[in-house]
Amino acid sequence: MKNRISQFMILNKIAVFFALGCFVIGGLLFILSFLIPEDYLLGFGVLFFFLAILGNGIFLICISVRLLLTKTYKENFFTLYCILINIPITIGYISIRFI
Repeated sequence: MKNRISQFMILNKIAVFFALGCFVIGGLLFILSFLIPEDYLLGFGVLFFFLAILGNGIFLICISVRLLLTKTYKENFFTLYCILINIPITIGYISIRFI
């Protein structure tokens, strides 16, 4: 049982680092899109957007299932928060940049 709990904690840490990494890389691409005059970064931004959706979606499903299976609610809710907070931030970036 202890080995199973430690595996859950490792997946939570990986999901949090992935979500924070997506936030940092997305923020850098957002700032660079204003600094570079042409739309050179548009392709990178779109590729990153779809890869981040794929990765965060997989982690979201895994953590949601884990939330139903384990009693570590606080850790799982924090991980879900880190993953889900990227959605409104991304919508804000898109609305500022393209609307």
